[in-house]
Amino acid sequence: MNNDENKKELSAEEIIEAEKPETEKIEINSKSEVKAYNTNSDGQNSKKKKTKSPKAPRQKMSKARFNHTIGALVITAVVLVATILLNVVVSLMSDKLPGMSIDLTSKGAFQLSETSIKLAQNVKKDLKITFLDDKQSYRSKASSNTYYAQVMAIAEEYGKYNNKISAEYISIVDNPNFENKYPQETLSADNIIVSCGDKYRILDQYDIFNVKSYYSTYSYIASSKAEEAFDGAILSVTSTESTKLAIVEDNSTEDFTYFKNILEQNNYELVSVKLEQEDIPKDAKMLIVFTPEKDFSKTAAKKIRTYLENNKEYGKNMLYIPSSKTYKTPNLDEVLSDWGITVGDGLAYELESSSVYGRNMYDGILCYMGSNAFTSKFDDNSAPVISSYARPITLDSDAETQSLLQYSSKSGVCPSDADDSYDFTGNAKGNIIIAGYGVNGIFANDKKSSDKISTVFVFGSSTMFEKTILASTYSDQKYILAMLSESCGRVDQEISVEAKELTQYDVQIDNNSASVIGLVCYVGLPIAVICAGLIVFVKRRNK
Repeated sequence: MNNDENKKELSAEEIIEAEKPETEKIEINSKSEVKAYNTNSDGQNSKKKKTKSPKAPRQKMSKARFNHTIGALVITAVVLVATILLNVVVSLMSDKLPGMSIDLTSKGAFQLSETSIKLAQNVKKDLKITFLDDKQSYRSKASSNTYYAQVMAIAEEYGKYNNKISAEYISIVDNPNFENKYPQETLSADNIIVSCGDKYRILDQYDIFNVKSYYSTYSYIASSKAEEAFDGAILSVTSTESTKLAIVEDNSTEDFTYFKNILEQNNYELVSVKLEQEDIPKDAKMLIVFTPEKDFSKTAAKKIRTYLENNKEYGKNMLYIPSSKTYKTPNLDEVLSDWGITVGDGLAYELESSSVYGRNMYDGILCYMGSNAFTSKFDDNSAPVISSYARPITLDSDAETQSLLQYSSKSGVCPSDADDSYDFTGNAKGNIIIAGYGVNGIFANDKKSSDKISTVFVFGSSTMFEKTILASTYSDQKYILAMLSESCGRVDQEISVEAKELTQYDVQIDNNSASVIGLVCYVGLPIAVICAGLIVFVKRRNK
């Protein structure tokens, strides 16, 4: 039988089965393993072979695409560098050029007034504003209190209008030898020194700020008067004009070197006079008599009266500071009586405990200021004037006299001969005057004429003129200088700038905020630019 015949004998089902393709059988054994087999047309099983799909050929980057990528990277780098340079340049320019910083406070607290700008522009010699603390420490204060930031800003503003003015920061803790430049001074890290040549002024916290107390529990800064303080100090150390004062220390054993140093630093020319041998210079604006322990001769007393009368032209001043001990000085007392003033025996005491700042009822006593022309500009109530071991002053009500300083309603006078049985409470008459003045001369009878008067000031406390109080945080030094300036006609050298109150409505940037803004500008913005560039790069690469 040939092959053709065999094919004919196959059934139709067999032909269909023979034409089926290979199929895959799956065998699941007892161990849950799955095995795949191929079943061929003979029913034999054979394992399926794994085949790998061919990898697509890697395409080469086109020249145009490469150029786009390089261009994106170059642009990103240029923008990044330009951003950093812009931040650096703006920072440098804001320090060197006025007007680059923007003051958003309601009264321009961080910039100089026109008066201060003119004062700065007129400085002819090198002038330094020295903070006695390192800059980082002062910035730390500024970060927690905006008033300190305002002081730093104002100090550095002067240099923007005159390159001869500079602000510097020197820590007296890290540089103890710095204090050797000022052997007469007691310095602290809170002080700021304004100096020009050999002249200098030391500013403390009460000069810089208006400080107020809350029920004697704590103090706080109510406003800043930094600009006025800096202006006054700059004017003082740069002024070439001086006022002559005649100093009489005959018969005195007390040391007033510190007070005289303060006068010289404030442009007063001091001339020492031996009253028994010399005449008082006619061009002296004021005669100062320090704590005589014995009386002047009648001749010397007459020289004082002649000086004050000034050939009936008057226009002179005298400051008398008696000793805390009672000495008999009838000739000097007679001169004072012509001006309606008497220095009493003994010492003034204070029984109001809240007015006693010292060790006892005679020491560190709070003084109440009278309202008059000499104190009208004195408003620093937070830093009081104090007095120690003061002689009482009596003013003649029939004369032209005025009280300057007095104790409370619970004060009194203890006589120099009082014993242990003295009744302090019963003798507390109250409102004891310890400083005052009187005027004498020719008084005008009509408005067309002016008075020709001389003024005599008496301060019962010699301690007020010693370093113990003058170098303290109390306002005695400021008060005395204000009195001298007014009486000597130096009002043209006074500076008046409105105190700056930084309220919650003022827009301020403290140190922490500035740091955040700096990080955003110096770090955040460049990173954002880099990220944007990478995103552009990736998108273009995957096109």
